[in-house]
Amino acid sequence: MIVGKKRTRSKLKKFHLYYGGAIGAVLLFAFTILVILSMSGGGVVLLSTPGDISTCQELDAPGTYYLTEDIIENSTDYSNCFNITAEGVILDGNGHSINRTELTGNAAIKISADDVEIRDINITGGYDFGIDINEDGSSYHISDISIHDVIIRNPGINGIRAFQIISSEINSEVYSPVGSGIYINDAEEVELDSTAWHSIQANGMELIDFNNGEIGSGFFNMDNGATAFHSNKKSGIHIENSENNIIYGSFSNNNLVSDSEHSGLTIKDSSNLLIGGDGSIFYEHTGSSIKLIDSENISLPYLLIVPADVSSYGLKVTNSCKGLSLGYLGLLFSSVDICIFTQITHFLFTNFSYGFWTNPLLMLVVNICHYLCQRIRP
Repeated sequence: MIVGKKRTRSKLKKFHLYYGGAIGAVLLFAFTILVILSMSGGGVVLLSTPGDISTCQELDAPGTYYLTEDIIENSTDYSNCFNITAEGVILDGNGHSINRTELTGNAAIKISADDVEIRDINITGGYDFGIDINEDGSSYHISDISIHDVIIRNPGINGIRAFQIISSEINSEVYSPVGSGIYINDAEEVELDSTAWHSIQANGMELIDFNNGEIGSGFFNMDNGATAFHSNKKSGIHIENSENNIIYGSFSNNNLVSDSEHSGLTIKDSSNLLIGGDGSIFYEHTGSSIKLIDSENISLPYLLIVPADVSSYGLKVTNSCKGLSLGYLGLLFSSVDICIFTQITHFLFTNFSYGFWTNPLLMLVVNICHYLCQRIRP
């Protein structure tokens, strides 16, 4: 009998050894699933896997995702192709494109987390927004967004739209948007080195409450008409309620609607802006090349300005002469092919506007009068 009991105990031990571990693992797995479901409110939580991808999906785990082929969505849902909800995500397009067969999508790429990089990708249509960052009215500022070598064509509204964004950089090209090519509202320390062409109804860039940043592009080729901000319906750049920015680049043929507020570069209700630098050019804008409205402490150290015609202003200033500083302005008049450089500093006039005429002598007389008024002002 004693021998039988030993055999029974031996069988029980083997059962525990062989099956006890497996049962324990199953119970642990089941418990983990219950915890996850409880934390997610009952929905299934699946983490994405970094590596090669070829379909639209949520990117909810940090890592690098490589697009292996073009994506053409047939969906008619108003949805996003990629939802990026995790920090530390890199989406590398490898030169591939994202497209929808019809203009039914919200955003090709929606970013809702910090520390995200988008690079080397083409967005060729079918979405209201090429890249959409954060939400309007969000109490949280998204930071450390990097967008490089991204080309966006034919967005239904904006190529890039961003709210509440800080410490980020955007290097992109946007072509033929219905709205502004790039729209940013509430930004701090953002660097924009981008191009925006042919907005059908709005501005190349529209920047509201954009502070302590750098804006523009050095891309210009006079021979083929290639510029950074070109042929937009309204302003090449419209910047409003902003301060402490550097703006430079090449602007050509903007303000096609020829209204009173828009120009190659329009600055409104803003202060402490530095405009221009070596290579900055404003070429053939209708109405005004540069327009300053209700702004102060604006500095234009070096610019080449070529107005569209004799009735167009090179620079038009309205209620913006406080702290206005003009350095060397090269004014190239196509009718007489003359380049004139003048130096005028610190205008103190108010509600003053003037234009650059094709008559260089008249322009020089006006500049001398401005200088003398400054010297004799008590």
